[in-house]
Amino acid sequence: MLSKCTTGIGNNKTRYIFIDSNGKTKAFFDDLYSIQFHDNYIKVEKISNYNRTWGIINYKGEVVFQPIFKEITQFIYNNDEYAKLLLDDENFFYINKELNCVNFDNKKCPNYN
Repeated sequence: MLSKCTTGIGNNKTRYIFIDSNGKTKAFFDDLYSIQFHDNYIKVEKISNYNRTWGIINYKGEVVFQPIFKEITQFIYNNDEYAKLLLDDENFFYINKELNCVNFDNKKCPNYN
């Protein structure tokens, strides 16, 4: 479940909180700009100091990929089986629909997570 609340006194800062069915906080983001719901994941966009970055959360509320990516494409690669996560124009990798990194097109999985 996704909940939106305003925190602080007088600053109207928005915080988005993902909670499980027991009410336990699983993940939260400040200054989240947009949320896109997909079949098996939630794509989140974060704006910080005018920089927009993207991340992925699963429906359990677990952060699968922190919002550090310049872009996350749709599943358009390898017959719509893979999506591309780009840190910048030269550094990227692919994930499958289970949200696991895959070696594809001579691009290996990073060791950053």
